[in-house]
Amino acid sequence: MSILLLKMFLKQMFRNPYAWGWGFFFVSFWLIMGAYIFSLEMPTDLPAEIYFSYTGSWFSMSLVYSFSALAVGIVESAYHSSFSLRYLTKYSTLDSKRYYLVSIISTMVFFSVFSILLGVETSSIYSFRFGVQLIPKKPFELTLASILSALFIYVLSSSVAYLILVLKKPRLIVFASFLPLVISYPLLFFQLYVDIGYVVVLSPFNAVNSLLYHYYSGISVPRGPIIKSMQASAVINPSYFWASLISWIFSLSMLNVILIGRQKGISIEELRQV
Repeated sequence: MSILLLKMFLKQMFRNPYAWGWGFFFVSFWLIMGAYIFSLEMPTDLPAEIYFSYTGSWFSMSLVYSFSALAVGIVESAYHSSFSLRYLTKYSTLDSKRYYLVSIISTMVFFSVFSILLGVETSSIYSFRFGVQLIPKKPFELTLASILSALFIYVLSSSVAYLILVLKKPRLIVFASFLPLVISYPLLFFQLYVDIGYVVVLSPFNAVNSLLYHYYSGISVPRGPIIKSMQASAVINPSYFWASLISWIFSLSMLNVILIGRQKGISIEELRQV
């Protein structure tokens, strides 16, 4: 049952044209804009660290936005499969914990493909643009941070979706599906230009962005705007970001398991009315 469910999830995800359109091609468009439009006034004879900082900031933000766009499909999938899930967990060997684990694995595989594609694309485009080899400084740590980022986006999107199902408020599902994207967009831009204090650690979106930026560029995250990271006198230890994200993931995962067991599904008639 678990293997069949895993194959079904992966097949559904990789064949979703909207996920590829918004999660990869649209984000790729902005990566190209960052390389060739927003950097028009940037000289090509600057120290390599400046280019790494610029490239790392674009990669980190683009990956978070990509995952947030993919989260739209996660919420809608949870919503449309809720009614069948009710009977699967009741009349088969599949329980809420196993279902949740399978859904996490399939999502990690799917998100990892996007992470690799965007990483290769970013490195290639920005290296060509600035004439500097801009491959990630810490690829292993960057991979772990990408996986953690995907895991957080998944558990957040799932918890919002299942909470709406438990509350029997299907009309909120459209709003819920875009919630990660709506929240992440301003928070990441604030971190880029404004000193947001402890929010950079407490906010999981900023913690994700900080880890991706740090491991791609090799530059420590400043206690202030990322755009001024080269002049920062105080920096933040990456362990704080890891602790913040792991705490969020663990808490939301516990909530998800509880919500999956309590949700009663949405009927076909209710699906048509949304």
